[in-house]
Order: sequence, then structure tokens, then C-alpha cells
Amino acid sequence: MLYFLAEKVSAVWSVTFENQDYCAVKGSSVEFKCSYNYPDDESVRETAWFKGMLQDGIWERVKLSILPTYKNRFAYRGDHVHNCSLVLQDLQEDDTGHYYFWFDTNRFGRNSKRSVYLSVTELKASIRPRRVSAGDNVTLECGTACQSPRIIWFRDGHIVTEPEFRAKIQDAGNYSCAIEELKSVQSDPVVLDVWCEYHDNI
Repeated sequence: MLYFLAEKVSAVWSVTFENQDYCAVKGSSVEFKCSYNYPDDESVRETAWFKGMLQDGIWERVKLSILPTYKNRFAYRGDHVHNCSLVLQDLQEDDTGHYYFWFDTNRFGRNSKRSVYLSVTELKASIRPRRVSAGDNVTLECGTACQSPRIIWFRDGHIVTEPEFRAKIQDAGNYSCAIEELKSVQSDPVVLDVWCEYHDNI
């Protein structure tokens, strides 16, 4: 009977991630939604998020609060009850990796056994071809490792409605792409040159 009760109490300890795999665009933000549980007779004293890192060939969990590259870029949206959500801002490609949650109660400290994996990708704009004559076909392409994002295009800050078109002189300019939900985070611009061919009358 005592053995059964011990198993019942230990099963209460848990950390649950809503999603264990995230893909986000460089420069954007991401929220890891997370919840945790513990026995009713415990109270939470401290919480923290860690990143898994190789240091001198050894895999270690390093607290985000002591990593200089994360200064002013993360915010704990959780509490000391059951919510352990975390927001990372201004994402960089070096942020790619595994993240772990830890909490300490009045008697025990617990680490999440599983991690959240974040992949940060950069939007890359391309134009085929980049130098055309008026009337030639132009195709705009935006590459990202994230699945099925809705892409929008800008030319010199103005929205482009079609990613394929016949070039006109006024189509020349700097083109950049963005995910529709994150218009403020755009790729590096690429230039489209449009030439007009003149024919001399003899």
C-alpha cells in the first residue's frame, strides 16, 4: 500500500509542452507554450529555462539568464503555479537548439526530461532572372525551411500582388519577401533591373 502511494505521488510531477518542435523566421518572435504540475503539498520557489549546449565536448543545460546573447531577448510568460510559457524575441540563427524548463519547489527541483526544439531560418529572396528587358517574364521566389508559410512581396516598400509577371520599366527596384503574419520581418532585398530596348529609325 505504501508503495502504491509513492507511485501515485511521483506521477504528479510533470512538464508538458504544447508543441516540441518550432520553426521560426530570423528576426521574429516565438512562444513556447508549456505547463507543469507537482504534488498539492508542494509550493514553487523558482523557475528557469535552459538551453542545451556543447561545452568542451560535454552536453550541458545552460540557464538563459546567464547567456549574454539572450540578454533582453527572452521573457518568462509563466508563473509559479502551473504555467511555464516562454517568449524568445529577435530570433537569430544561433538560437536554433533544444530548450528545457526547470522548477524548484520547497523540497525538490525538477528538470523537464524532454525538450522543445527550435529551428530558426532566414528568409531568402530571389528573382529569376534578375536582369530583363521590358516584356520578359519574371518570377519571385522566397525560400525558408519553415513549412507552408504564406509569403508576401514588397518592391521598394510597396506590396507586390503577383509573384510572376511580365516586366515593365516601372517594375525595376528592390524586392524583399516576408511571411504574411510577420510583415515587419523581411528578407534582404534583391534588385530587379528592367531594360527597355530602343530601335533607331533609319
